[in-house]
Amino acid sequence: MPEPKALDLALVNMKVTLDDLKRLGRKKPDGMLLLAQIGSEVVKSNFRLCYTFDIYGNEMLNAFKVYVDAATGEVVKKIPLIHNCFGRHSSPVSGQPTITTKAKAVVQPVMASTFVSNIGRYSNGQGSLPFETEQDPANANRNRLSAFNNALNTRIITNNDLDPLWANYPDVTNDNGNNDQDWANNGGSRDAQMAHYLTQRMYQYMNSSVFAFSYNNPNGYSGINGQGLYPRVLTGWPFENAFGGGDQIVFGRFAISGSSLVVADILGHEYAHTVDDYNAGLQYVGESGALDEGIADILGTAFERSVVSNFNWQLGEDTGEMFRSMENPAISTRITPNGAAEIVGGPRWRDPNNLNFDIGGVHFNSGILNRWFHSLSTGQSINSNVPVSNIGFDKAVRIVFYASRFYLSSSSNFIDMRNATLYAARSLYGNCGAEEIAVTNAWAAAGVGGLSQCGCAYGGLLGSYYNNRFLSGSPTFTRVDALIGFSWGGGGPSNGVGNDNFSIRWEGQVEAPSTGNITFLTNNDDGTRVWVNNQLLIDNWQDQGPSWREGTIALTAGQKYAIRVEYYENGGGAEAQLYWRFRGQEIQNIPTCRLYPTISGGCTTPAAPNISANPTTINSGSNSTLSATGCSGTVNWSNGQSGSSISATPTITTSYTATCTINGCTSSNSNTATITVNNAGGGCTSGNFGGFLDIANCNVFAGWALDHSNYGRTVDVNIFVDGINVGTVQANQ
Repeated sequence: MPEPKALDLALVNMKVTLDDLKRLGRKKPDGMLLLAQIGSEVVKSNFRLCYTFDIYGNEMLNAFKVYVDAATGEVVKKIPLIHNCFGRHSSPVSGQPTITTKAKAVVQPVMASTFVSNIGRYSNGQGSLPFETEQDPANANRNRLSAFNNALNTRIITNNDLDPLWANYPDVTNDNGNNDQDWANNGGSRDAQMAHYLTQRMYQYMNSSVFAFSYNNPNGYSGINGQGLYPRVLTGWPFENAFGGGDQIVFGRFAISGSSLVVADILGHEYAHTVDDYNAGLQYVGESGALDEGIADILGTAFERSVVSNFNWQLGEDTGEMFRSMENPAISTRITPNGAAEIVGGPRWRDPNNLNFDIGGVHFNSGILNRWFHSLSTGQSINSNVPVSNIGFDKAVRIVFYASRFYLSSSSNFIDMRNATLYAARSLYGNCGAEEIAVTNAWAAAGVGGLSQCGCAYGGLLGSYYNNRFLSGSPTFTRVDALIGFSWGGGGPSNGVGNDNFSIRWEGQVEAPSTGNITFLTNNDDGTRVWVNNQLLIDNWQDQGPSWREGTIALTAGQKYAIRVEYYENGGGAEAQLYWRFRGQEIQNIPTCRLYPTISGGCTTPAAPNISANPTTINSGSNSTLSATGCSGTVNWSNGQSGSSISATPTITTSYTATCTINGCTSSNSNTATITVNNAGGGCTSGNFGGFLDIANCNVFAGWALDHSNYGRTVDVNIFVDGINVGTVQANQ
């Protein structure tokens, strides 16, 4: 099919004509012939040879990249070109300001002007704020909302046309006369003033050292295209919404409350969308659209943090209504009723392929990137089993922007974003630094990729090797195998085990690398069985050549689960391999540091608890509390008591130890906690006591002892013969 025919079909689908585009001042769309993926799976049937056209229709949100099948003429998919971020349609905003007629742009000197902020906390205690305006070329007695030789120009939509073109609206001027540079009394253009000011500040923020990545780029990222370009700014849009795209950022108001959407984090969000158009160009659909929204939320929040000292993790709260929470995406908002997702495939996750719901969940699934960034910036992991170091806000912002600028593409998904931020952390801060480890673990907690393997060395499973294929009798030998990855060929394990007719049982624990479904795989010759968390995942107990088998189970990142692998070899070649795969990780041998061996008897030895006494010194007859930490099972004390906290009343200075027992497996003794007793035995630690010793039988003692401070108390008596302690007895009073 020729390109003109494909364009005709795309225009019909968009309900617009070439004459409409000409009237709106738009060029005829150019087509691009490419192989387009129309389904999520990488299979032949999901690819079509298509013409694509970027078509901006006759309304603000009617802008799509249209894919037309080059063979059949079918419109196979449409991707929004406008980032529709925050709201719904409303009536036009009333009370428009005085607007001058359009004038030809000429270079004018920069003027330092002032205005009054809509948002009190942006003023930081100042009555008015400075911003840059320029002399109106049509009237030297007034200035207009333009700056930097008209590079930045803010205008207002003045009709109900919904026409998105900035060029169709005139300059906004201050008509106080005498070239007045104080805009405080020009209330009709207050939203435009605020947008003009915040756009200047956002430009300055992204041009700061936070976004400087090399010695020859000390001033960060300049403008929306990296080369100094300002966006065109429009306010007064008759929608309860805001959007960024096509070099424009556009803002409306709430119909009922009248609150403006021109606030710091929303403006930063929309500015970030235009920046993305010049970098990754993320498609605003499915997972790539969720990343686009999440990155914009991150940069919007970062911008708010640069404007005020008391920033927060909410989006849009300065409008009087919160749109999203980065700290807790589960909170229900007007944009995400019932909350947004935090874990890929977890609660509130929306199907990225269901374009009929939120264009594949772009606003709901963006919560995953938001919460990931919060974890990285604060060290507050969403999973207590997965520690995430606090690398600091600015470092986290640098990693995200570096990743989006240099490593993402238009169709990137969450796995791509995980890898991109991992590479960014390495590029900026070095291999296996604290930043890379934190980035990796935060993604693992979010269900993308595994835990960091930096420093991954010690571990394995306890293997019991039998000189028969039935796992019967006593093993010939046992050892800890770092991983199950054996290709013996015609040989065998040796150490007294033959080349054929042998079996092995590996036992221990496996630490889940990520949250979500984990698939365990074997490729063994001959038989194999695999249990994880006491669930039989693979049951392939038969003679065979190397054969792939797999089983899947849902696990939580950082949590340890029991694992048992059984294997036998009958004859011929011998091979035993254990792998896994999960979101963000292709098939790999399970790493050594994710495996934990068991001790004899099938137990995994717990760590000994840490114990302490409080107070460490008591008077005779008083109590001290013994406490144990670091044991999730039962703590048993050397004095026969149990519990993580017990009370002890020793009569003399006494030292205590404790053990930890989990699932019948007991640790070694802990460290020692000593309680010192003052005035033990009524103030007498030694003395002479009456009694007799049966010389015929040195094991028989009799006598008396008395504690005047505590009648009825049993007293320990040490017996000495010729200066040698021959025993201790308890003397009754």
